[in-house]
Amino acid sequence: MRKFLQRHREQVLGVLSGFDRMRFRGSLLMLQSEPGVVTWLANVGVAVKEFLSFAEGLTKRFCRKADELAEKAGRKVKYLPGPVDKEDLVQEIRQKEGVAENGLVAVLSTLEMAMAYNMYRHRDKNVAVLTRGRRKCKHYYFYWDDGRFGLTQVRVSSWFPFDVHVVLNGRAWLARPMDAKGIDYLRRDNCFVRISDFHRCL
Repeated sequence: MRKFLQRHREQVLGVLSGFDRMRFRGSLLMLQSEPGVVTWLANVGVAVKEFLSFAEGLTKRFCRKADELAEKAGRKVKYLPGPVDKEDLVQEIRQKEGVAENGLVAVLSTLEMAMAYNMYRHRDKNVAVLTRGRRKCKHYYFYWDDGRFGLTQVRVSSWFPFDVHVVLNGRAWLARPMDAKGIDYLRRDNCFVRISDFHRCL
């Protein structure tokens, strides 16, 4: 980048720098280790041997609530049976259906791998043991049109411990104040190739 600026400094009006994508991971610290989960289960009165049925019940409740949230906003959860460009699909949905009153644009679901918990019985001791590892489970992708950050993605695993990832698009975030100031610009994919009044962006 420095070499590019040095070579074309006569044509460069200025430089805007920022994040492209920002990912935030949300989780409960106690639920990030087997001992922590065992302690938590004991606190809520669930034995380790009952973990699978307990977790399955939580998953069903979570999926039901996710479906209800989408339906309440006038959206249907769209299941993706295989890989697809989610952002392109969300833009198509947005063009057809617009944005819900609460800012929801679309809800997608698909099967993906996640770090999650499972239970097995120790052969020698006949004791239920909790283990953490990769497991395929349904994930929900909620896409919101946020007034400050633009299109925001919230990815939630439907299996215990229900980890959450929030992804912000830094370019969409940068575009919002330019929209508010009435600054004209041309954006291609994730780049600004033209800004009418660069100095007002600063």
